[in-house]
Formats: sequence, structure tokens, C-alpha cells
Amino acid sequence: MRGVVHGPLWSNARFEVTSVDASAGRWTWRVRAGPVRLTIDHEVADGVAAVAIDGPAPVVLAYAPMARLALERLVRSAHG
Repeated sequence: MRGVVHGPLWSNARFEVTSVDASAGRWTWRVRAGPVRLTIDHEVADGVAAVAIDGPAPVVLAYAPMARLALERLVRSAHG
């Protein structure tokens, strides 16, 4: 799957989902915004969410809080 993520302050990033293991609650995607590229591994299992982000340190540090909020919402919605 490919598409565009719409971020804060009208920022947009192209993404491509590169792998999905639905039974394990894992997926990986690549995100690109201009010259910046990230590879992001997600896992949601037993009400716990985890993320590993590979990319330039300043971008990873800026993105990590947004990823955490999104995963927390995902876990809350999955568990009622």
C-alpha cells in the first residue's frame, strides 16, 4: 500500500507499507518527506504498542512523540 500522510502544519509525507504480519500485530512502512527517509516498525500486542524508528536522529526525535500518541490511540480503540 502507498499513500500520503498529512502531518502537522500542512506537512505531507509519502509512505509505503513494506510488510504486514496481522496475526502478530506488526507492520513496517517507509516514510519519505523531501530528502528525509524513515523506516518505522510497529507492533501492537496485548494492549501494548511499540515502535522502532530508523532515520536521521533529529527527525526520529521529533517524530517519536507523534508516533507514541498515535499508537496509544490505536491501543485504546482496540481495547474499548
